[in-house]
Amino acid sequence: MNNLLIGTTNRGKINEIKSIFQDQLPHIRLRLLDEFKPLPIVHETGGSFQANARLKARAYAALTGLITLADDSGLEIDCLKGKPGVFSARFAGNQATDQDNIKKTLQLLTNIPIEKRKARYVCDMILYISKDTLLHGHGVLEGHIHTRADGDQGFGYDPIFFIPEKQKTVAMLSTEEKNKISHRQKALQSLIEQIRKLESIER
Repeated sequence: MNNLLIGTTNRGKINEIKSIFQDQLPHIRLRLLDEFKPLPIVHETGGSFQANARLKARAYAALTGLITLADDSGLEIDCLKGKPGVFSARFAGNQATDQDNIKKTLQLLTNIPIEKRKARYVCDMILYISKDTLLHGHGVLEGHIHTRADGDQGFGYDPIFFIPEKQKTVAMLSTEEKNKISHRQKALQSLIEQIRKLESIER
């Protein structure tokens, strides 16, 4: 497994994945979708994070011929019955920015007390090696939705995702702090452990 394609164009996700991989599996060369332009857009039509990750990993592997890592992740808010869920990136519309999604979320939670703002970040990752070999990693980060945006790090809903144990939003954490606890780190760590097992078998 000398080459591995990161199946996303999201720079925030790419940076997190590269940082963790380079620290733990530096011998694997990470490739980016930009190297293979133009590629068709792979639409997230699955009903779950895992289904979307599998769809993207399989499609980009077929298009490039490379082992492909893809993820789908998002925010689930209990008092909104799990929304935005798989629609996290486009909660405020198909062309929504992170700021648009944050604004809509805060508006929906107006007058909702902190104790009822429980939420979680969820990430499912699929590593597509072949049609017979797919690895799956899953990660969750529990927290709640802050009453305002705070912090200038990270991306997505990080400025309003508050972690009680840290007394900070994710956007107030350094990259190193975030990479130790994030939902994406947990999913990726599971995959890395599975990759190491495969590599030890192949030796």
